[in-house]
Amino acid sequence: RVTVLAAAPTEGADQPQVLSTTQLPGRDAVLVALAADRTAVAVGGRLVVLDAAGGQVSAQPLSVPVTATGQPAVTSDGLRDYWWTGSGVVTLDARTLAPLWTQATTLGPPVPYGPSLLVPVAGGLRVLDPATGRTLRTIPVDRGGVTPVRLAVAGSILLEQRGTEVVALRPS
Repeated sequence: RVTVLAAAPTEGADQPQVLSTTQLPGRDAVLVALAADRTAVAVGGRLVVLDAAGGQVSAQPLSVPVTATGQPAVTSDGLRDYWWTGSGVVTLDARTLAPLWTQATTLGPPVPYGPSLLVPVAGGLRVLDPATGRTLRTIPVDRGGVTPVRLAVAGSILLEQRGTEVVALRPS
């Protein structure tokens, strides 16, 4: 079941206000993303998008397995949400939550970097066109086999968290 509550209930903070509640078609659901009037949930090998009333808008098969445990890793550039499933990236339209494109075999969630998107992969960083998911190039990075990899950006510096270690990479 997925239940959506109002962020600012009309009855005040003491009384939760249920906006919608929907029984999901399966078990072990993962809440992926929320938009103003949409909710995306991964359940039963599909990405299910619900409207504000809890009605199903779409259900599409996932082309990458959901292997991540705990809180899903979602990054955004304002136009698109990038969900790391634990094995790949599913890109959603940030307004409608409709799937746009997928990248398989990634080591962590992507981050916007300049006009591109960087995603950690075995042996390096894949540079993607954020609108299409097309690979523009791959930058070699030796991580010594450490996975998963979390990325962050501070100015022009790219930070990689590899297990317990944080590494700063700068453009050459």
